[in-house]
Amino acid sequence: DDANASPSSPSTDKTNSNVTTDKKRTLLRGTVDLQPGVTIPKDDESKLLLSKSALYVTARPNNAVDVPRAILDGSNGKAPPVLAARIPNVQQFPLKFELTELDLTVEGNASFSIDVGSDGNASANGNGKYWWEGKDLVVSARFDSDGVAA
Repeated sequence: DDANASPSSPSTDKTNSNVTTDKKRTLLRGTVDLQPGVTIPKDDESKLLLSKSALYVTARPNNAVDVPRAILDGSNGKAPPVLAARIPNVQQFPLKFELTELDLTVEGNASFSIDVGSDGNASANGNGKYWWEGKDLVVSARFDSDGVAA
């Protein structure tokens, strides 16, 4: 549970099928489980509550050292989320999830670094990778019983 993870508008609303149906490249996959001893009640009232629930999953670089300056300037020195998703109607745990290119945040979507040549002209290096790929990510999951992010 990451109280500071606040995706402004997760890009996708996934179904709870444990399989994504989009055709974009998978960038992160994992499993969310409850702490030992915690269970989900199975009575009718709980089922109604769970039908409104959502699991919010975010991923951000472990540290801000490698965050591009243009992105870091607006984040108070903390690495911003690069992936964010809302998974509605969670009925059971453990829950397998995948985050794809459809779950990229604005900050995470930067895929080209900019090279400035000796002539002072800027050009994209076109390596096709996101700036955060290959770096350690902190993944946070927050379960919300009413499904409203705020």
